[in-house]
Amino acid sequence: MLQPSYSPTLLFSILYAPSLLFSILYTPTLLFSILYAPTLLFSILYTPTLLFSILYTPSLLFSILYAPTLLFSILYAPTLLFSILYTPTLLFSILYAPTLLFSILYAPTLLFSILYAPTLLFSILYAPTLLFSILYTPTLLFSILYAPTLLFSILYTPTLLFSILYTPTLLFSILYAPSLLFSILYAPTLLFSILYAPTLLFSILYAPTLLFSILYAPTLLFSILYAPSLLFSILYTPTLLFSILYAPTLLFSILYAPTLLFSILYAPTLLFSILYAPTLLFSILYTPTLLFSILYTPTLLFSILYAPTLLFSILYTPTLLFSILYTPTLLFSILYAPSLLFSILYAPTLLFSILYAPTLLFSILYAPTLLFSILYTPTLLFSILYAPTLLFSILYTPTLLFSILYAPTLLFSILYAPTLLFSILYAPTLLFSILYAPTLLFSILYAPTLLFSILYTPTLLFSILYTPTLLFSILYTPTLLFSILYTPTLLFSILYAPTLLFSILYAPTLLFSILYAPTLLFSILYAPTLLFSILYAPTLLFSILYAPTLLFSILYTPTLLFSILYAPTLLFSILYTPTLLFSILYAPTLLFSILYTPTLLFSILYAPTLLFSILDVTSESGEPVASFMVGHQVAGVQAVELHNNTVILAVTTLKGDLTLFSQHLNGNTNNAVVKRTGRLHILQQGKDKATLPIIAAHFCADVEDSLIIAYGSSSLLKFERISAKEIVGNKQLLRAAPVSTVSKKSALAKTITPKMTRDTTVVGPGHLTIAQADVSRRDNKRKQGDEDGTLALPMDERLRPAQARWTPRDTRPRQTTATRQEKLR
Repeated sequence: MLQPSYSPTLLFSILYAPSLLFSILYTPTLLFSILYAPTLLFSILYTPTLLFSILYTPSLLFSILYAPTLLFSILYAPTLLFSILYTPTLLFSILYAPTLLFSILYAPTLLFSILYAPTLLFSILYAPTLLFSILYTPTLLFSILYAPTLLFSILYTPTLLFSILYTPTLLFSILYAPSLLFSILYAPTLLFSILYAPTLLFSILYAPTLLFSILYAPTLLFSILYAPSLLFSILYTPTLLFSILYAPTLLFSILYAPTLLFSILYAPTLLFSILYAPTLLFSILYTPTLLFSILYTPTLLFSILYAPTLLFSILYTPTLLFSILYTPTLLFSILYAPSLLFSILYAPTLLFSILYAPTLLFSILYAPTLLFSILYTPTLLFSILYAPTLLFSILYTPTLLFSILYAPTLLFSILYAPTLLFSILYAPTLLFSILYAPTLLFSILYAPTLLFSILYTPTLLFSILYTPTLLFSILYTPTLLFSILYTPTLLFSILYAPTLLFSILYAPTLLFSILYAPTLLFSILYAPTLLFSILYAPTLLFSILYAPTLLFSILYTPTLLFSILYAPTLLFSILYTPTLLFSILYAPTLLFSILYTPTLLFSILYAPTLLFSILDVTSESGEPVASFMVGHQVAGVQAVELHNNTVILAVTTLKGDLTLFSQHLNGNTNNAVVKRTGRLHILQQGKDKATLPIIAAHFCADVEDSLIIAYGSSSLLKFERISAKEIVGNKQLLRAAPVSTVSKKSALAKTITPKMTRDTTVVGPGHLTIAQADVSRRDNKRKQGDEDGTLALPMDERLRPAQARWTPRDTRPRQTTATRQEKLR
C-alpha cells in the first residue's frame, strides 16, 4: 500500500474532489502517475474534467508521464481535454511530436483546426515542419480550414511549407486562386519559382491566364527564375503571354537575351515585329546588342521591316548595331543609299569610321564618289578615323580625293601629321606643292612643325619650290622652321644667299644666333664673307651673341673678319675685353698691329689683372720685394706694419671691393705673386641687393688690427669699424644705404631784405674793375713785398714807428712753448 507521506496533498485533493477516489479505484495507474507527476493533483483540482478524460482515455496518464508539459498545456488550454476526447489520435500526435503542445499553447486556434480538419494531425506527423509553419504563419490554420486540399498539397509537396514561411502572401494567393494548388501539384517547380520570384504570386493574381501559360509552357517558370523582370513584362504587356504561346522560341530568347523583356516594355511594337519577322528572334540571340539598338533607335524596327537585308547585315557585321546607336542618321543613310550596306559588308572598318566620324555619313551623301574612294583606297577609312577633319577637308576641297588617289602616301602623312588637313584648307596651293615636290610629304612627317611654318609663312612653299635643298635643310636642322617663323626675313636671305643653307647645316648654332641677333641676317647679306668666317671660326657665333656690337664692327671694318680668321684668339679677347671693339673702330690700325704682333692680344687680356708691387729702395737690383695680384684697377692702398715684421695691405678698387694681403718682409724673396687673404664686398639691404662701393680704408693702431672703412657714394659716406681678422675669403656684408642727416631749415628763420632808396646804386659783376697801380720802372727794382719802401731804411729807423704804435696790454711775460708743455705735464 502507498503511504500518505509520499503525497501529503492527496488527502486534500480527495476531500476537494470526491470523484478522485472513484478514478483511483477505476484506474489503478492513476496513483503511480500522481506520485511520478506531483503537479497532476494540482491539475485535477484546477481542471475537474481531467478525471473524466483520464477515465475516458486511459492512455492520457501515459501521455502525462511521457510528456510532463501536457499538464501545463491542459491548464493553459482548457479545450485541450475536449480535443483529446474528440480526437483520440491527438495523444499519439503529442507523444510523436513534442512541439505540438508548444504549438497548441502558442496558437490557440490549432485545437479548433484539429477538430475541424481531422487530417491535420496526420499532416503534422507526416510533415514535422508544419507545426513550425503554423507558429510562424498564424494564417496557415485559417487557410487549411478554408482550403481543405492544402493539407494534401503540403503532404504531396513538402517544400510548400517552406514556401509559405518564406512567402507569407502565398496563403492569400491560394485562397484567392484555388487553381494555384493544382498548378503547384502539376508543376512542382512553381514553388521554387515563387520563392525565387516573390512577385510571381502578385502576377498570378493579376493575370489569371498566367497559370494556364505555366501549365502549357513548362519552360516559362524557368524563364521567370532566370529573368525576374518577365513577370513585370507580363503584367505590363498582356499580349506577351499570347506571343509566348504563339512563338515558343521567345522564351528561349528571353533567357538568352535578358534585355528582351525591357525592350518589349519599352517598344510595344517589338512583339508585332517578332511575329512578322521570325528571323528577328534569331538575330536577337545572335546579336544581343540588337535589343538595345531597338530601344535607342525606334526607327530600327521600321528599317528592318522596310529593308530585309538589314538583318543579314547585322548578323554579318555585329558592329553595325553599335554604329546605328551611335549615329542615328545611319538608318536614314541606309534607306537613302542602298549601296551603303554593300560597302559595309565589303569594308568592315567603314562602320567603325562612321562611329568615330559621325560626319562621314553626311560626306557620303554629299560626295557619292567617297564610297568608291573608300573601296579603292582601304587606308582612307583609317585616315578618317585618325584625322576627323579629313571629311571636312574632302567636302571643302574636292581635289583632295584626286590627290589621295594620285599620291597614296598623302594619307599616311595626314595620319602622322594631323595639322596637314588644316594646312591644306588654309593653303590650297599646298596640294599642288605636294604633287610637284614629292619629298615635301616626307619632310612634313619628319618635321611636324613644317605645316605650322607653311601656314604662318605663306612664302615658304614658294621658297621650297624655288630652293629644293631647303627641305633637306629643314630635315637636317629641325630648328630651322622655328627660325623662319621667328625671323621672316630668313627666307629672303636663303633665296638671296644660297650658301646660307649650307652654313646652317654645317654650323647648327647659326640659327640660334639669327634668333638672338636679328641683325645677323642683314650682316650676312651685306658681308658675304661672314658665312665663310662662321664656318671657319665656330666661336664667332658665340661672340656675336655675347657681344652684339661685333656685327656692327664687322660691317664697319671689313678687315675684322680676316683678322678673326688669322688670329683665332681675337674673339676671346673681344669677349673678355668689351672695349676692344670700340678701340678697333676708333683705331683701324689696331687690327694690323694685332696681326703683326701676336703678343698684343695677350697684353690686352692680361692688362685688366693689375699687379701691385712693393719695392726696396735700398736694394740695388730694383726688383720688387713682393707683388700682389689685385685683379681690378686700384683706387687706394693702405698699409700697416705689425710687431712681427708682417705687413698688411688694404687695397680698394674701382669696382668697390676691399682686398687684404699679408706678407712677411724679412723672409726669403719669392718671385711668385702673393694672393689675397680676404676680400670684402658690401651689398645694400633689399630685394635688388645693389653693391655699396668701398671708397677708402684706414688702419687703426689697436690690438685687433681694426679697419675703418668708408662706403657709399662720394657725396654721402658711411663709416664702420671692422676687424681685419674677420675678413677671410670672400666676405659679404648687408648694410643699409647711407641716408643724408642734414636737418631742414627751421620754420622760425626769417629772411631780412635790405631797404633800398631811389639813389642807391647796385653794384654787379660788371661794375668791378681791377685797379692797376701807376708805378714807374724804377720802383720795380725794389724787392718784392716792399710796397711802402720800408725795406730800404736802416733797422733803427724801421723799428721806431713800430715801438710808437705798440701799447702794452699784458705786463706778464709771455709763456714759451716749453713752459706750456711743462704745465700740461
